[in-house]
Amino acid sequence: MIKINQKMTRQKGAILILSLILLLVLTFVAVSFGRVSSTELRSSRNYSERLSMLVMAEQALLEAESDIRELTSVSGLLPPFYYTSSITNPFDPKVWDTGVETAADKRTKYYIEVIPVAGGGLTTSTSVSEGGYGEDATLAPGTLTIFRTVVRAVSPDNTGVFMIESFYERTF
Repeated sequence: MIKINQKMTRQKGAILILSLILLLVLTFVAVSFGRVSSTELRSSRNYSERLSMLVMAEQALLEAESDIRELTSVSGLLPPFYYTSSITNPFDPKVWDTGVETAADKRTKYYIEVIPVAGGGLTTSTSVSEGGYGEDATLAPGTLTIFRTVVRAVSPDNTGVFMIESFYERTF
């Protein structure tokens, strides 16, 4: 009987070591799941912020296009309208100090650049090619003016920036 008791004591020590190893593995798995969950949470938050900035920027772009449609001429324009020589680099934060904030959100700004057409403008007899895609069209009566709109939306925590550039043409 002495031999049986000695075998049982050895087995109790082996079970303790095996249970500690199992506990260590389970702890590692739990920590890994926690990290994956945290990464997924950050990823979904970033996606949500990006989508929010996109919606804000598109809304500001629609507001800017509405401003262009309401114009009666391109002389003596005030902000958010600027002539090409006064706008430098839209990626320079200093440019946005003079941008117009949208009514919908103070984190969204835009400016509209009036781009002069060579030769003083295009007239009704001029054919225009839209970016070389072969979409030639004869213009309506008047002079064609091209507007470049740049919209900038900033995330709520000021860590992300979303920009949209759009071109709009109109005859006066």
